[in-house]
Formats: sequence, C-alpha cells, structure tokens
Amino acid sequence: MVSLTGLLPETRALISSATTALAVSDRVGQIAASDRPISAIRRVLLAGTTNSDRVLVPRENVLTNAATEVAQATTTAGGAKPESTATITDVWADVRTVAHYLNVSRQLLDDELLMQTYIDTLLVDGLERRVASQLINGNGTAPNLLGLLATPGIQLANAAHFTGSPVTGAGQPVENVNRLARAVRLGYSVGFAEPSFILVNPVDFEKLSTYTGAVVDYAPGGPVGMLHGLPLYRESGLPAGTALVGDGRKAIVLDRREDSLRTATPRDAETRVRGSVAVYQADQHDDYFIRNIISLLAETRLTLAVMRPAAFVSTTLV
Repeated sequence: MVSLTGLLPETRALISSATTALAVSDRVGQIAASDRPISAIRRVLLAGTTNSDRVLVPRENVLTNAATEVAQATTTAGGAKPESTATITDVWADVRTVAHYLNVSRQLLDDELLMQTYIDTLLVDGLERRVASQLINGNGTAPNLLGLLATPGIQLANAAHFTGSPVTGAGQPVENVNRLARAVRLGYSVGFAEPSFILVNPVDFEKLSTYTGAVVDYAPGGPVGMLHGLPLYRESGLPAGTALVGDGRKAIVLDRREDSLRTATPRDAETRVRGSVAVYQADQHDDYFIRNIISLLAETRLTLAVMRPAAFVSTTLV
C-alpha cells in the first residue's frame, strides 16, 4: 500500500475563456438599411409610380383665374359667371435609367455579413445623389432626365432680374435672404402656387445659417431650418449660388414599378429591391464564376413630370 502522508495537493491548470478564445470573434451582422431618400428634392416633390417607359404629362402654360363674386340674377341678362382659362399642353416625360456597379469577392460577402448591407447602401446612396442631380439639372437629352432648372416655363429670378428689379439690402449680407423672399413672392403672385420649400446648396445654407448682426432675425434654425415661413433644405444636387423655391404639389417623381424591376432580373442573378432601386448580384460575366468575383449592380428607372412650371422659381445668390 502506498502511503499518502506528506504528499502535496495536486494542482491543475484551469482552461477558461479568459485565456483561450473558444468562440470566434464576431462583427456586427447583417442590418436593415434605411430606404429614406438622402436627397431633399425627393422629399419635397410628389412621388408616384409608372409601368411605362413614357408618361404623358398635362403641363399648364397660361392660367387666368377669373373667379369673383357674382350677384344674383334679377334679369335674364344678369348673373353671368366669369370664365377662367388655362392653356394646357401635353408633353412626354421619358423614363430614364440610372445605374452603376461594384465587383467584390465571393469570400468577402460570405465572411462579412455586414458588407452586403454596406455595399448595397453605398450603391443606393450613389444612385440617389445622381438622381437628385438629374431631377434638378438634367438637360433632357437622352439619356438625361429633363430636370427642373431646364424645364420650359419655370421662373428665373437671375442676375438680370435683380439688376432690373433690385431687392432691399443689395450689396449687403441680407441681400441673399431678400432674393429668396422675392422668389417666394413670385411663386405666389405669378405662379399662382403655394410655395412649400426652399432648396439651397450646403455652401449657401452655411452662409444663410451664419448671418449675424443686422440679419439675425433671418437666420434659419433647427435641423432643417425655416426661412420666410418655408422649410429650408440642403441639397447637394443644386449648384452653389443657385436656389430653388417651389410648390411640391406641382411636380411628381415617377418611379418605374418595382415588379418590373423584379421581372427584369438577369438569369440566375439574385435581386434585392430597395424602395425604387433594384440591386442585382451575379457572377455570369466573363470568367467571374471561376474567380469567385461577384458583380453588384444597382439600377433605378424614373422620370419627372412637371405640371405647372411657373410654380417653381430658380434664383441666383451672391
């Protein structure tokens, strides 16, 4: 028999997660991406859909409002009501395509769930920024949209306008806010509209937001800002030095219907629809399949229908 007397207690190393990584480190998994438009122009205009590649738009050219009070007829020759007139022209608005793509490795998409959402968001945001520019600046020559600034009939309070009809405070910091006041007035009095927004480039937004002293009462406040009783938005699609005032009910952005985007899916490609944007994922190009290369392509189709151009006023800032 073996005696245990005098033996030291046995000690063993404890294996724990404090010293050994039993679980593989993880990163943020797949997340839900927001479909809220990042451009202001999208938020201030009406939104709709179309299932065609061309849209017939009734466009108001001249509107004469003759509405007035009418006395009760006391003879067969009295009590006649006045006639208002509107000259309406049908114009075509062509649906245009805006798209771009990125190539990534299959391993990256398999190993990093977050990358799927990140790349989708990158592609969609890129489209939104280009769409915003087209909705504002497009010249109408295919494949461009006809943007608001190039739409015949919108009002132009440009440099020549202010030379012939200057505003109060010309040559002073207050001139820009008074130029915007003039644009708002033109929207009401000439466009027979109810202006609902002011869009400016972020550079001009900063100028308006940092006015002090004599113009402190004009300074917009809050996350969006208010000026002349209207919400003031930053819009990168607008060139610096140009502002746009308008009635958002008088123009509509029409997106090609989502179901048409789904049916247009390339063979064997995966498709995700984010709002009006389709994101295609495929490896059929060239030898991408054997190289584990995935193409992610984002595409949207849309057009702009402007029903009353005079409801929009483009003005220059100094």
